[in-house]
Amino acid sequence: MIDVKALRQKIIELAVSGKLVPQDPSDEPAAVLLERIKQEKSALIKQGKLKAAKADSKDKQNCDSSYYENLSRNSPSNNRFACVCFGDVAEINTGATFRKDQASGKRSPGNVRVLRGGNISAGSWDKLANDLFLDRSLVSEEMLLKKGDIITPAVTSLENVGKAALISEVDEEMVVGGFVFYIRDFLQDIVLPEWIYLYFQSSDSQKSIRKITKKSGSAFYNINKSLLAKTRIEVPSIKTQIAIIRTASILLKTVSEISAAIPKYEKTKTALKQKILSLAISGKLVNSASIDGEDKNYYKNSTKWNSGKLDDAGAWTSGSTPLRGNASYYGGSIPWIKTGELNDGLILSTSEKVSEKARQDCHLPFVDKNSVLIAMYGATIGKLGIPTMRAVTNQACCSCAPNKSIDKWFLFYFLLANRRSIIEMGAGGAQPNISKEKITSFSFEYPDFRTQQIIVAQIEMLLSLLN
Repeated sequence: MIDVKALRQKIIELAVSGKLVPQDPSDEPAAVLLERIKQEKSALIKQGKLKAAKADSKDKQNCDSSYYENLSRNSPSNNRFACVCFGDVAEINTGATFRKDQASGKRSPGNVRVLRGGNISAGSWDKLANDLFLDRSLVSEEMLLKKGDIITPAVTSLENVGKAALISEVDEEMVVGGFVFYIRDFLQDIVLPEWIYLYFQSSDSQKSIRKITKKSGSAFYNINKSLLAKTRIEVPSIKTQIAIIRTASILLKTVSEISAAIPKYEKTKTALKQKILSLAISGKLVNSASIDGEDKNYYKNSTKWNSGKLDDAGAWTSGSTPLRGNASYYGGSIPWIKTGELNDGLILSTSEKVSEKARQDCHLPFVDKNSVLIAMYGATIGKLGIPTMRAVTNQACCSCAPNKSIDKWFLFYFLLANRRSIIEMGAGGAQPNISKEKITSFSFEYPDFRTQQIIVAQIEMLLSLLN
């Protein structure tokens, strides 16, 4: 399966390092671009359109000339990229603060939608049914979101630190809440908002953001606005920005389309897998088998199938959990399988082992590597596994040691094909329980051993094509 998240991040990394498009030798050098950025910012401050950042003599990361030089020396890109601070190309602002009684959960004429951290996903934002709305009089004109603004949580849980979205269109008046930053590009003739957004998502930027994030309370983390303004951004010429953004946008759109298609594919794949199992395990695919030197018509003969119950498949047992308070029961050499270790495949190891004393005192029967296990209750109900070692199980595992007429993998795929029907036999409402007695009473039809092996081979061949 494609790792969409990793693919998306790889595109971003290639983009911000200038590797998505050929380098243009006519691009202005980084030193010239850097000087333009400094001059334009200075002019905006003199015109009163931009506030000068407060200097802090204790902070070595003030964006002065020496800091620019230090940033450039440590830049991973080439000399066509100017290395500056985010605060040199964009303003970082905190959203609207308001009392609870000032917000409404209903949209009405003259009010403004408030976007909060929950509206922001990695790479996108959405309007939600539980959005809040403020009266327009409570919001200044400057706070209204504009096309090109970047929004990112200022206070959030650790896993959401650094997630961001670009406001690419505005179809109604909106602001962000007080726990969200909106980042506004003030040098759009030199640095495109899309470039700032792209770089903000890079691993370099995300690492810097996490370094300035401090824990607040038991579950939330704060991002310091002034320190965020002093984190690094690398900027190429406007011409190169346009070329990179165009290419990255095409690639990222393709990744998004792939991501949207995956759930549909997985749903189809699951349904097809179930269909293959159902047809194969009932012998309806067996006539397509090609066995050298054998008559295919033999495998079509329905009289060769036996009807019975799962109890006929072999010896069924279940285990138990040795007393946790008895230290002599644990840390032994016997693998102890719990239902959480049933993975619909081979069980290669166990997280715990018990002692021989525990096995004898608690009457734990051995299950060998020919056994088929099924979980009888809990979150893993219906899960299957085949151990690769001699082991014992807990009481939630039901195991079958197949008799000589039953192939273990045929039994495994039979149970897999009928999992839903077996689970539906369970009692207990929210936590259904399928007892050993119910499992062994389930109807079981099976052909001779050789045909079972052919069916298993067919199933594994067809399932391998799905993967």
